[in-house]
Amino acid sequence: MDYPGPLVTLRPNGTIDVSNAWRSGTGAYDTLAIRYAYTQYASPAEEKAGLDALMRDAIAKGTRFLSDRDADAGVVPEATRWLNGTDAVKELERQSAVRDVLLSKFDETVIAPGDPMWFLNERLVPVYLHHRYAIEGAIKAIGGMDYTFALRGDGQTPARIFDPSKQREALTALLATIQPKELAIPERVLAKIPPSPYGFRGGWAFDSPSGIVFDPLAIARALSSYVADGILQPERVARLFAFHARNPAAPSADEVISAMLASVYDKTSAATPYEASLRREARRAVVDALLSLATNQRATADARAVAESNLDRLARRLASSSAADADDRAANSAVVRDARNWLDNRIAPPKTTGVIQLPPGTPIGCCESPD
Repeated sequence: MDYPGPLVTLRPNGTIDVSNAWRSGTGAYDTLAIRYAYTQYASPAEEKAGLDALMRDAIAKGTRFLSDRDADAGVVPEATRWLNGTDAVKELERQSAVRDVLLSKFDETVIAPGDPMWFLNERLVPVYLHHRYAIEGAIKAIGGMDYTFALRGDGQTPARIFDPSKQREALTALLATIQPKELAIPERVLAKIPPSPYGFRGGWAFDSPSGIVFDPLAIARALSSYVADGILQPERVARLFAFHARNPAAPSADEVISAMLASVYDKTSAATPYEASLRREARRAVVDALLSLATNQRATADARAVAESNLDRLARRLASSSAADADDRAANSAVVRDARNWLDNRIAPPKTTGVIQLPPGTPIGCCESPD
């Protein structure tokens, strides 16, 4: 059963189009279920033949049933709540382009005259996180599998490893979302968001480890962690090992982790101090995801080993280099210390209490309250 989100698209001239935000009529699976349950037949024999014909037609059209359990398992990209389209990876690229436009046009006109300017925080949530469910879907492509609840003789393919080239395409699209320019919030927006009015607290809003002050670095860290933690989920890394063993063309866990580290560490220059800070947030998110995998007893021995191997290589690299920026040097030293503490002494890094989580909730317009 589908949980479609509002379909926001771009017109040819680059403007936002919400004219088809909600589809009219039922979805393919809903229609099939209703026809299967309520179609009347003259005899038991005709009923069997008719229902068999309905199912053969549905299978030929690619209609299949996957439940909330399958969505939560994170294996099939298109089995993702609030995701549109038939290709989760392409949907991430499309939604990222829409998000760029939404963010570029975001200003105080999104709230009513006389409303607290703090409402901009609430309105920013569905804009900054416009692609969050597409990110979730694309993550599932890595170490993903297409499967269906096939029956013997129905002609369906029970299970197949997700196309290796598509897995790499998903990884590239995901790593693009944690680059400084994609994490940044324009200064013209930041300058207009004050703390919340006294005694007032709405529903959707970004929290802050900086007290009552809106913190764009914390938001960037939360989004980066959402991506990094999702890719390095222990079960996903275990599948990377299993699928690479079965098909060497499929990406290995080491390839995925190496690409993640390269995406945040290989570019050292930044146009502004703000972008440099955003890069540090993304770096730490990837490192913390690696440390979490290395120290997770639920992870397989192979998964912990590849995490430790990459932490060791990164620690050696950072220990032998010297960044020009003082904050970069401090951040790199912290990474070396935390990595070596675990690798050499089996001392896990302390939990950082200041890291915020992404606000929960369904897409705007899907429910009466974001809570």
